[in-house]
Amino acid sequence: MKILTNDIKDNIQTIYEYILNNNYGLYIPSFNLNNELLSYHTTFDNTKNLDRFLNPDVLVIDDLGTENMFKNITQEYLLYLLNERQRLNKTTIFTTNLTVASKSK
Repeated sequence: MKILTNDIKDNIQTIYEYILNNNYGLYIPSFNLNNELLSYHTTFDNTKNLDRFLNPDVLVIDDLGTENMFKNITQEYLLYLLNERQRLNKTTIFTTNLTVASKSK
């Protein structure tokens, strides 16, 4: 097992490798997550659901805040996923390059 360092990028890579190698979770860039949520919202396909994002023990959403904002989709579905994952006692990790000040705007 690799020890976490002060280099954030190395730490994220270490966590990512550990999660994937041990089948504990799912890593997805926020851009891809947003596109999948848009597809889910607009296709009306009964076979599609959000279990892919709700079931993993750990969900890593990379680069949050860089994705396009789709009205009635981006924030609403992300909030739903976060609430459901918290209710299920699942871990969710975000990475972002945004500052606290820029996230509040």
